[in-house]
Amino acid sequence: MEHQSDRKKTLEPFEEELSFRSNRMTAKHMRMSDSGGFQTGEYAISNKEEVMDEIVYHFEAINKNAKGMSLKWEGKVFGGHIEGIAIVSKNGKPKQEFAFTGSIKAK
Repeated sequence: MEHQSDRKKTLEPFEEELSFRSNRMTAKHMRMSDSGGFQTGEYAISNKEEVMDEIVYHFEAINKNAKGMSLKWEGKVFGGHIEGIAIVSKNGKPKQEFAFTGSIKAK
């Protein structure tokens, strides 16, 4: 009898595009129905600090879908970069966690 380990499955990286407008955050890829169908949600700046003459904004956001799932984002934006974690939950129980990093998209 084989014993399977409890190691988490490694997820393949994928590209995502986050938009912050009018206190609303959209995750382009995660909006698609095959990726969860998460709707635009509100975001808030939870902390603002200055580190080595650079302003760092800490933010939180939540996107929800019609299946009762939520996608909570916690991250920081600094000098044109963004990083943090995103947690997918169902009925308040975490199901998946993603780390993210990126930069401002040129217009």
